[in-house]
Amino acid sequence: MLRAEKSDDSLPFIRPRMSRLPSPSPVYRILFVCLGNICRSPAAEIICRDILQRCGVQAQVDSCGTASYHVGSRPDVRMLSALRRAGYEYAGHRARTLCSKDGELFDFIIPQDAENERDVLRIISPSAAARVLPMSRWFPAGCKYREVPDPYYGGDKDFDEVVALLTESMTALVRELFAVDYSPRSVCRMDGGVSRSSSR
Repeated sequence: MLRAEKSDDSLPFIRPRMSRLPSPSPVYRILFVCLGNICRSPAAEIICRDILQRCGVQAQVDSCGTASYHVGSRPDVRMLSALRRAGYEYAGHRARTLCSKDGELFDFIIPQDAENERDVLRIISPSAAARVLPMSRWFPAGCKYREVPDPYYGGDKDFDEVVALLTESMTALVRELFAVDYSPRSVCRMDGGVSRSSSR
């Protein structure tokens, strides 16, 4: 049951369209945030990095949690399995917690749900609050969720559904932030399935 909870130097740099604040780095940085950094945010990191690389966009992508329950751990094995089923590869991420300095280091900080967003805004400096954008901003039209649901207490279907939702949402994120279009490897189906795209 769902609980509604690297950069590649060979790639060209494409300036994001929404750079409202000066970048702290020549390469733009995106940080995804959830609670424990073992399910939703590492999945978002892996999916985002994959899509940006396929689009030829140079950016640094990372993820973290607002709680320290799983510091140093790999992503949940069920999430890694769901990502593999969708064709994504794990690149060795280990869980870490958000710190105040992240607010200055990253250009876009993207919490997965409303509670994550409140925690992010509590931890980072108020001067960095404009960098925080909820993942739900890029949800597909008609999506039944208002935030990325936490699959931790669910089964394989729940993890597959989160991967599908993040995949479709990430294509919209890349389109808005970087002005590039991408045909996703999977189509978000709100019945929890992951269907392969014929274009990939």
